[in-house]
Amino acid sequence: MTLKLKYDFDTLPDRTGKHNLKWDLYRGKNITPMWVADMDFLPSPEIREALCCYAQDGVYGYAVHPEELTDVIIRRMKSLYNWDTVPDEYIFISGIVPALNIICRTCCATDGRIINFTPVYYPFLKSADNAGLSCTNIPLLPSGKTWKADLPEFDRLTAAHPGSVLQFCNPHNPVGKMFTREELTDIGNICVRNNILIASDEIHCDLILTEGKRHIPIASLSPEISAQTITMMAPTKTWSTPGLQFAFMIIQNPDLRQKVKQFMNGLFGRLPGMSNAMALAAYRDGEDWLNELLNVLRRNRQLVFDILGNIPNISLTAPLDATYLAWIDCRRTNVSDMKSYLENSAGVGLSDGTPFGGKVPKRYSVQEFLNLPGSVARGKVIIFPTETFYAIGCCADDPEVCRRIYALKQREAYTPLLVLADTIEMIEAFGAKISAPVKELLKGIWPAPLTVVFPVTGGVSHLNRDGSTVAFRIPANRDTRAIIRRAGVPLVGTSANISGQPPVIRTADICTELTAPNSTDIVIDGGTLKGGLPSSLVTFPGDNTYLILRHGTFDDNKLRAANFIPAKTNG
Repeated sequence: MTLKLKYDFDTLPDRTGKHNLKWDLYRGKNITPMWVADMDFLPSPEIREALCCYAQDGVYGYAVHPEELTDVIIRRMKSLYNWDTVPDEYIFISGIVPALNIICRTCCATDGRIINFTPVYYPFLKSADNAGLSCTNIPLLPSGKTWKADLPEFDRLTAAHPGSVLQFCNPHNPVGKMFTREELTDIGNICVRNNILIASDEIHCDLILTEGKRHIPIASLSPEISAQTITMMAPTKTWSTPGLQFAFMIIQNPDLRQKVKQFMNGLFGRLPGMSNAMALAAYRDGEDWLNELLNVLRRNRQLVFDILGNIPNISLTAPLDATYLAWIDCRRTNVSDMKSYLENSAGVGLSDGTPFGGKVPKRYSVQEFLNLPGSVARGKVIIFPTETFYAIGCCADDPEVCRRIYALKQREAYTPLLVLADTIEMIEAFGAKISAPVKELLKGIWPAPLTVVFPVTGGVSHLNRDGSTVAFRIPANRDTRAIIRRAGVPLVGTSANISGQPPVIRTADICTELTAPNSTDIVIDGGTLKGGLPSSLVTFPGDNTYLILRHGTFDDNKLRAANFIPAKTNG
């Protein structure tokens, strides 16, 4: 893509030896640093001229915030977002990270939590500890090649913990997602309903790469949401000036604003005049430069996707709607330390995704899993082998993790989930009511490709919306039964695929939605499975009658041979 540009985006200043954080990390090494959100482009000529004039004036005393700067930002909020703000609602500060930490210290209830949608910009994951508060991370859910927030889980969590703080990042760092108006409205309404403060980091709001899309500040949606929101923005990422620290909070709730100001008194002084000069030049005079920058970034985005898209076992979050960050999935390459590999083999320094809370599934052979110490399955989503296909499951008595499985499979909540057990006694201990004749029959048949629906006692509505029956099977695969024994409880065992897609016989074929960061916790590789037809599904309406609900590979003549007869059905 050839661009006709007024501004110079080809001259890159030499940053080595300049005490520059980005480049000093690899000082003396032949590695190009691309690990931090700090562009190498020269700032716009308007900014450089403003800074030169400020320096040449020689007036370096205590600075007063320019009224013109606030007016320019207010007009920007109105023109871009139709959002009405006034000067008193602004608090100027050196950066977004200090602002986040102030909010956590001043606006979270003592028994509240700091909540994040992960993966996320890694300082989000430290602010709770800094404030002595608890932190809960809700994984973003894979949705095609992009992500979505787990709103049911967010609603459930926040209803249980009013007075908490949601640290929200939009556009999102690192996945580049722009939340839609519908998504923002849902998140905002949950926060209003459950009394949750939104600390909204919108520093990338000017870096919109998908043409036709517009950023929406969550506080601009309604007065009720605004009253629960502190919005944070800055020009520094956009205009290549992060070293000239400048940011601002917009707090339209006067009580919240007073809390923040009172905490800052004596701890945060005036911003330097040099920072004010930069911000004014950016917001007042930098729009033409920004428009050209966005075209350069779009060209570079296409280059990255064209190259990496042709490398086997590499995938990227798409579309990359905003930011100049790419979230790259390299797990299928089987390179255990991709960061070091790229530094040593390609001379490129990227960020490891782990500190962003992008927890990837741990992979084990069957024997390695069986040898793990402690509670290996509790609270985890597990992919494991069965006699035909790979299954995704969890401890069957864990409603919260079952909800994750419905979401991951994009399956309607509370449609029946199969439960796998090791013994009939384990099934009975789970609450299944099995008559003596049926129990005696199954002792001679299981393990087999026969799934049986039993009435159950206890709360099992997370497995079947009617809450009164559950389908059980004792699988014929010895490895599967060993995994269940190691878990110590029956396991949910539904096919490891997105609902409607074909099941898989190899872990290498499991779709990325189920193995993306923050999706599955453990993948147990049992080799290539044999595949085949599903099990037969039956129920026993009487002590010696059976009803086939689904024909499969089990030969029901074995039931007849044990003097069980087909139940009569209406019609």
